[in-house]
Amino acid sequence: MSLSFRIYPKRDKAGDFTNEETNIIAHTWTKVLGGKRKFLSQATGVFCQPDNWNPKKQEVRKIDKEFEDKNRTLLRIKSKFSDISEGTSHLGKSDLSKVIYGAFSDEVIQQEQTPLLDYLDYYIDQMPHLVNKNGGIGFSSETIKQYRSFRKLLAKWIYSRNEFKVMTLQNVEMAALNEFVVWMNQQGFSPTTINKRVSYLKRIASFAVENGVKGVSGFFRGLKKPRAEKKEADQILFLTTHQMQSIIQLKDLSEGLENARRALIIQYGTATRIRDLLGHKLKGKWIWEPLQGSYFTLNNKGQISCHYTAHKTKKKHIIPIVDESVLEVIKTGLFRPIAHSVYNRHLKTLCRLAGINEIVDGNVRIGRNRVEKVCGEKWKYISSHDIRRTKISEMWNNDVPVRLILSVSGHRDENVLKAYLGITGKQELADELREQLKNRNNNK
Repeated sequence: MSLSFRIYPKRDKAGDFTNEETNIIAHTWTKVLGGKRKFLSQATGVFCQPDNWNPKKQEVRKIDKEFEDKNRTLLRIKSKFSDISEGTSHLGKSDLSKVIYGAFSDEVIQQEQTPLLDYLDYYIDQMPHLVNKNGGIGFSSETIKQYRSFRKLLAKWIYSRNEFKVMTLQNVEMAALNEFVVWMNQQGFSPTTINKRVSYLKRIASFAVENGVKGVSGFFRGLKKPRAEKKEADQILFLTTHQMQSIIQLKDLSEGLENARRALIIQYGTATRIRDLLGHKLKGKWIWEPLQGSYFTLNNKGQISCHYTAHKTKKKHIIPIVDESVLEVIKTGLFRPIAHSVYNRHLKTLCRLAGINEIVDGNVRIGRNRVEKVCGEKWKYISSHDIRRTKISEMWNNDVPVRLILSVSGHRDENVLKAYLGITGKQELADELREQLKNRNNNK
């Protein structure tokens, strides 16, 4: 694969070519299905007048005042392209964008500036060794994963701008930071997510200052979080007791669905989060084990309880097991390991087979805290977290004392629990009024 540069002169209103400065375009090709060639092009961010361009030598002529700097940048682009294309003929336009951006990154490093993406990579590498908010050493794998996701998001935005002026800790401007916030909003991210991403930017800048990086822009500190109101859910998805029993009683299932049904029964009996139920793997190794038979123990009265530590809160829980369907699964070997995505997919299939097809319409809280406008059959929107919420809701509706529900759910207090279950002050008043009216009717 080779890389070439071209210039396309601009035209005036009469349609004649002009000598106005224009962007030098990088051209290459890639192989697609069937072995055919597909040509790729990308603006380099290097500008030159057509009369100052030498198409044979692929360089800017000496009559251009900045010909040395421009030709040096074009050489860096070619060099980086040779590195990335060696041994392959399958590249995409995003690869070409990264090549050009990388060439400009080398330039700003020579100018003793720090590219934002490079420093974010350095921070992520250091996270296992930094002091966390609890005073311990090292951030959790989940936090590091979130920063890696943020890095991809930031890179996607930078490459989408088609401006190959490298964003550094020193040259970043408030307009660009605000543009990033607006872009995230246009991409459909919630205000909560955007606020978290803004706090990541601020943390990176603070870390740079703490570690002696000079000239860090003060605009990071002035970046404000969006004030958009959080979209509230009109309804929160639960499964009724009848619907749960319909799933539990399903028979003649495929091996995969039967395994998912057994896992669902255990989750329903213990009200665990999916990571506590199915565990969590990183690079093929368990960093959090799934529920196992050894977690279920007998006391001196012959009663079975589940003992586990929650991944999210690190709290220890003891859940008494009384449901016959849960006891049966425990006695016959729980379930085989199953990926989170596979479990959620099978869960929807089980709900469909159980006839959970009532129409859901409106802003619905899906999973833990994502709110979406939906209209369709209920089984399409059920996730593993709704099983946990269903169990906790059942305890609330059956007047189980709040302190006992909190011991199962792990929530901090009653207010947090109510928000989780979608119980508002108005709803409580309506429930109280309903009881009063019932009592009055009974006394007549």
